[in-house]
Amino acid sequence: MAEGLGRRSLCRGALAAGVVSGRAAAEPVRLRVESAGLPFVSLALGDVAVDALVDTGSTRLLQVSMRHARAAGLTPQSTGRRTRRHDGAERAIFEVRFARIAVAGRQLFDHPVDVIEGDIEGIGARIGVTFDAILGWSFLSQTPFAIDGRAAAQALDLAIGALPADGRLALQTPRHAPIVVARLRDESVRLLLDSGAPRSAVHRDRLEPGRSVDMPFELGAIAGTHRFRGRDLGVVRDGLAVDGILGWDFFSGRRLSFDRANARMTIT
Repeated sequence: MAEGLGRRSLCRGALAAGVVSGRAAAEPVRLRVESAGLPFVSLALGDVAVDALVDTGSTRLLQVSMRHARAAGLTPQSTGRRTRRHDGAERAIFEVRFARIAVAGRQLFDHPVDVIEGDIEGIGARIGVTFDAILGWSFLSQTPFAIDGRAAAQALDLAIGALPADGRLALQTPRHAPIVVARLRDESVRLLLDSGAPRSAVHRDRLEPGRSVDMPFELGAIAGTHRFRGRDLGVVRDGLAVDGILGWDFFSGRRLSFDRANARMTIT
C-alpha cells in the first residue's frame, strides 16, 4: 500500500482562501499516480481531506465510502436506486450530504453524494490503496477540463476553457460518459475513456479473457499499436454500448482535454 494515503485534517482558513461565489482561485492540482497505476487527488469534504480516485469511467457525480460517511457522523439515506457492479452483484445506493465539497477550485454546497456499502472499500482492497471518494464524469465534465498524464506534469485542471473546433475528436454521448470511435485491428469500435481503470481492455468477444495483445490502433492522429487485455465487460458494455475501454495506460504520457458541452476532446 502506498504511503501518504488516507484522511487528513485541513485548516479551515487555508481551505477557504480564494473562494468567490462557489469557485476558488482555479489552478491545476497535482495527480498522484499510486502503485496500482491509478490517479488520485485530494478532495475536501467539509473540513476533512480525503483521497479521491479520478474516474472518467464513472457516470456518477461523486461517490464516498461508507467508512468515511460514518466517520463523519452522517446517516446514509436510501435513494431507492440500485447499481450492478462488474461482478454482477446488485447493491443499494444511499446518499449523504456534505456542507461543502471542494477540489481544484470547484465547489459544491450541501449536495447529495452517493454511498454504496463496501464498494470503494472493496476496490481499495483489490488494488492495495486506501481511498474514500471517486470523482466521476458528471462532476469532472461540468466545465471543460484536462487530465495531464505526462510524467513531468501529472495534474487535473478543471478550468481550461472551451476547446477549439479544429484538431479535436468527437465525443459520443458525452452527457453520460466520454466515448470515442477508434479503429482497432482495422475495425471501427466504441471505446470508453476510463481513467479509473489501470489497463485498457476489450470485451471477451474480441479477445480471450486474461490474454493481453498489442493491437493495431488508430484514434485521431494517434496511429500505432496499443495493448489491450481481454475482459468480461458485460456491465459496461450493456450500459454504454462500448466494445472496450482505454485505461490509465492510455492516459499516461498524454494530456487529454474534454469539452462535454461541445462534445469534443483533444489529445496532446
